[in-house]
Amino acid sequence: MTVSSEPKSEIASIIIPTLNEEANIERVIKSLYDQDYRPMEIVIVDGGSTDGTLNKAHDLQRKYSNESFVIKILRGVDFGKTLTPANLKNIGIEKSCGDYLIFLDADMFPLEKFFISKVVKALRNYPWVGVKIKTVIDTRIEKAIVAEGSAFYRDSPEYGKRKYCAIKRELVKKRAFDPSLGIYEDVDFFEDYLERKLRLKPFFIDALLGMHDVHTFKQFCRRERWYGRAILPYVLKRLKDSPKQYCIKVMIERIAPILLPFLALIFACLALTETSFYYMLVPILGLFLYRRIRFFKKIPAEYRTPDILLLLTVLGCIIRPVTYGFGLIEGLFGYLRGSIKLTRD
Repeated sequence: MTVSSEPKSEIASIIIPTLNEEANIERVIKSLYDQDYRPMEIVIVDGGSTDGTLNKAHDLQRKYSNESFVIKILRGVDFGKTLTPANLKNIGIEKSCGDYLIFLDADMFPLEKFFISKVVKALRNYPWVGVKIKTVIDTRIEKAIVAEGSAFYRDSPEYGKRKYCAIKRELVKKRAFDPSLGIYEDVDFFEDYLERKLRLKPFFIDALLGMHDVHTFKQFCRRERWYGRAILPYVLKRLKDSPKQYCIKVMIERIAPILLPFLALIFACLALTETSFYYMLVPILGLFLYRRIRFFKKIPAEYRTPDILLLLTVLGCIIRPVTYGFGLIEGLFGYLRGSIKLTRD
């Protein structure tokens, strides 16, 4: 394989936090090994995997690691008790040596061999680089989630892009990711800190990054429960550090999508036992159906099939409100006890 060699000061450090990623870790490492850029270091920081992630990573280290393609494997527990994705990234930053920091999840992988070269070339001139993304669909649930995202975000100028990708190391000299956040640490660092406070904007390049979403009902439930459980610290931080109008916007964006289906579900259950709730159920159901119809109209035509619409209804109107709502309750009780579990189950 022919690779483009760069001076040692041009090391690209790819930081990958992991938690039970045995099924994904080989794909991302192999796709990075096939890149045309050298020198690179891959820094895997594990958050306490109970599957074969670490064994697989060590096998890959023995297979692929060499002088110009270094694979480092770290365990988060060796650096303290905080195993949030944010702190795993901070550990990766501290233990990496490259001038350029590229952040990937284990379910992401470059779709072209020049991906890292393009990112590094852009980082020589810009402090912060974003890329294009493409979700690779394997299952029906994954397809439904892509359809949902297309409906919600396709009018955004950043749809199909990932701004939380790559920066120069100098941007983390004063602060890095907030380890007290279980989710949205990327939003907090890239948007709230770099974009809003430092007034930096990402420079998007024509480099394609592949990614996967959750594949099964179980994975979906675990993720939504985690999101609900970990949202409170993020909201409280916004209330403390940001203007009130911005905080309201954040809370609406992060919590409101599950609120109406949750209310409809609650009142439907109450109406089964108490007829007086019928009068409250009718307007809520009417508003709920109106919003669902509007939502279905926004879904791209290729996803607007009966099976996907049915799956979206089950996921968005039953499973998500229940699991996310349960997570919210867990997070609230954890906050009152002084300890919220911020890591994924």
